Amino acid sequence: MDSAFLDKPVLIVGLKDALWRAPDGAARHVAPGDVLRLAREAPPLLCHLPAACRRLRVERFPAFDLLELYAFVRPASFCLPTPGGLAQALGLLPAGPGSVLAPERQAELLRESARVLLTELGAIDRKRWRIRGIA
Repeated sequence: MDSAFLDKPVLIVGLKDALWRAPDGAARHVAPGDVLRLAREAPPLLCHLPAACRRLRVERFPAFDLLELYAFVRPASFCLPTPGGLAQALGLLPAGPGSVLAPERQAELLRESARVLLTELGAIDRKRWRIRGIA
């Protein structure tokens, strides 16, 4: 697992504002214009970049979209395009309707989701090498 990938900031975009959580855990609410500047300096982990851009009313910006990673690691598997939906699909939260998660909790779940997906991706890769008889 690449720990450098997990040492990225996390961006949670709500209906009215955004939360930027630095790799050291410091979180702050940011304006849409600040998101663009911050993302260009350090692309964040987030869930569903197109929706985030629509909500912020900004152009696409550099980011690591965990929903795309999920689709790659678990093709043809259903997942709600939210941090909570991603966490439920990965077994980090119980399935079914749940309570509204605070943005800080969503940020924690996104980082944990990234860890789980990268671990699964590594296992898939090792399995492919064994099938080929290389490892």
